[in-house]
Formats: sequence, structure tokens, C-alpha cells
Amino acid sequence: MKTDIYESITNQIVAAIERGAEKFVMPWHQKGENALFMPVNATSGKAYRGVNILALWAIAEHRGYSSGEWATFKQWTEAGAKVRKGEKGGACCFLVHL
Repeated sequence: MKTDIYESITNQIVAAIERGAEKFVMPWHQKGENALFMPVNATSGKAYRGVNILALWAIAEHRGYSSGEWATFKQWTEAGAKVRKGEKGGACCFLVHL
């Protein structure tokens, strides 16, 4: 069965909201050492936009990431970085304007 990318991202965001609900603060409103950074592509430096910001914040909060840098496996490899064994990718929407 094919995964619906929009449903997957919506579920990630809802789960992040539910994790922060008892604190009366959303996970992406953290300050200090737990603060989430604006997601940017690690190789191009371009900031992510739209729902991708929330989706990547939700993933970063859930996995305990301390950086806002994101890239594909290929981009990390080409940059000379190593992806840790067992790491999983995250979903983003890529819209093409015709």
C-alpha cells in the first residue's frame, strides 16, 4: 500500500502537538538548549518553506536533533558527511511550479 505523503506529514504534526499538549506549549516553541532551529538545506543553505517547516520541526523534536540542517543521503555523502547507521529519512513536499 502506497503511503500518502500528506497524511504522513499531518500525522507527524499532530503527534508533535499531542506531545506538547500537557505542557501548554507546542514543541517548536521551546527555548534554550531544546530550541528547534529553522530548517535549512545543509548543502544549499536554502530555508525550507510552508508545511515542510512544521514537518521537519516535528521530526527534529521527536528524534532529539539539535541542528536545523537537513539533506538527502546523497547530499550528505557528497559533502563528506556520514549518516549514522539506523537513521531514517523524513518526509517533505516538493512542489514544482510549471
